[in-house]
Amino acid sequence: MQIKNDCGEFSSSCTLTDNQLKIQVKKIFYHNYEPKENWPKLLEIMDATNNFIGKTIFLEKL
Repeated sequence: MQIKNDCGEFSSSCTLTDNQLKIQVKKIFYHNYEPKENWPKLLEIMDATNNFIGKTIFLEKL
C-alpha cells in the first residue's frame, strides 16, 4: 500500500524470507503546518494509516 501527496506519504510492505515475516511501515509528514485547504490530503494519509492498523495477519504452523 502506498499513498503519496503534497502533505506526506504512507507506505507499507511485507516480505516472507526463511520463515520470517518482515513488515516495513513508513509514515512521513513533509511539513509541521498545513493550510486548511490541504485537509483532504492529510486525511488520505491518516485513512491509509488507519486502514493498515485495522488489518489482520493469520499465521499457520507448518
